[in-house]
Amino acid sequence: MSSGRRWSHSAFEDYANCGEKFRLRRIVKVPQLPNMAAVAGKAFHSWTEEYDTQELQSQKTQLTFEWPDFLAVAVEEEEESSGVERDRFTTFGRRTKERPNKEDFAVWRDDIGPDLVEKYVAWAGNHDLTIAQDLPQDANGKTYGVEYELSFRIGQTPELGYADRIFYDVDGNLGVVDIKTGRKRKTTQLPLYLIALQQKGIPAVWCAYYQARDGKMTEPWFPDWDEHRMSYLHEQAAAMQALGFYLPNPGDECGWCSVRDHCQFAL
Repeated sequence: MSSGRRWSHSAFEDYANCGEKFRLRRIVKVPQLPNMAAVAGKAFHSWTEEYDTQELQSQKTQLTFEWPDFLAVAVEEEEESSGVERDRFTTFGRRTKERPNKEDFAVWRDDIGPDLVEKYVAWAGNHDLTIAQDLPQDANGKTYGVEYELSFRIGQTPELGYADRIFYDVDGNLGVVDIKTGRKRKTTQLPLYLIALQQKGIPAVWCAYYQARDGKMTEPWFPDWDEHRMSYLHEQAAAMQALGFYLPNPGDECGWCSVRDHCQFAL
C-alpha cells in the first residue's frame, strides 16, 4: 500500500464514517461506553441465526419466548468485556413517559425485541428466497448461508467477515443480505462480501438489507465493484490518516457514539 500501512475493512469503515471517532477509538484508545442498541443488535443476530439454523434442520421451536435469554447473554458478555454495568450503557431513541430511560435494557427485553422477533418469523415464512446450502465449507464447517465466515484478501490486506445470510432468489441468483436493527445506511460492506464470495468461486451478484424494525427487506441492488476499486479506497484512506487527517463527521450518529463523551465535535 502506498502509505506502508495495512488496513482492515472495519478500520476503513470507521475512518470513512468519522475520522475523529477513528482517532479516539483506535489511536488515542479512550474508554468507550457500550451502546444498548448495538448490544441488543448482536443478541438479535444470535437469535435469528439460531432460528434459521433450526428451520434448516427442521427443528421448529417457539424461539419467540427465548428472546430475553439471548439479550441477557449479550448484555452480560458486554458488561464483562467492557467493565461497564448495563445501567451506564448509552441508549437511543426518544425519552417518553413510557420510556424514561429511552431504549434501555427493559425496553429491548419487553417491547422492541419481541416485536423484532415476531416480524422476523412472519418475514421468514413468507419471502421467496432460499438459504444457500451448497457453499464451500467455511472455517466453522458451515456449507449453508447463515453467519457464513468469509476469509479473503483485498490487495495485500487479509480480511475476515461474516455474511448474515446468503440466499438464492427465485431466478437462482445468489445474494447477500445484511440484518439491520438500526436505520438503513448503505456501506461498502456488502459489495465487499460479494467480492469475497466471488474470490471463492461463488457467483453472488446482489445484496440487500433486512430492516428488522420494519420486518421487510430492501430492494436488491447489484453493485459494480471489484477488488481493485476497494483496494484503492483502503489505500487512499490509509494515506490520509498517515498525514494526520481525521475529519470529524458530527451528526445524528453522535447520539449513540461510544466515544461521544471524549469528542469535542459531538452534537
